[in-house]
Amino acid sequence: EEEKESVAQEAQRLKGEVAEAEALREASTVAAAAASEEVESMKRMMSEQANEREAELTSKKEELEERLAASEKAGQEQEAEMSRLQSRVSELDESLRTTSADLEAARASLAEREAEMEQTKGALEGGMGELRGQVVKLEGEMEAMGQEAERLKGEVT
Repeated sequence: EEEKESVAQEAQRLKGEVAEAEALREASTVAAAAASEEVESMKRMMSEQANEREAELTSKKEELEERLAASEKAGQEQEAEMSRLQSRVSELDESLRTTSADLEAARASLAEREAEMEQTKGALEGGMGELRGQVVKLEGEMEAMGQEAERLKGEVT
């Protein structure tokens, strides 16, 4: 009977240990579930933060890409404007060269014309001198004729 009691006590003690192990297992399962839920909650929170950060970075990246595209477009427009201005400068340079050449030709022609006019003026002045000499000669002859006419008139009367 003592042995029965000892076996019963041992069985009771084992039942207690089993119950205690079951309680520990239950507590461990609850703790594991709580830990798993906390891990999942942390994962969700970190995933949301990562998504928000990714959205921010994507937005900033798109903004920078837009600014870069606008800057490149402005650069291309400036290059095109510079090209147009360089072309216009070349046209004006050519026009200036042509105008300078035309001006030099006009100056040379004017100098020729001036020389011709001086020559003509000299010839005209020479001709005028001759004509004055002829006028003086004719005036002398007319005066002599007038005197001859007076003398002949005097003889007739």
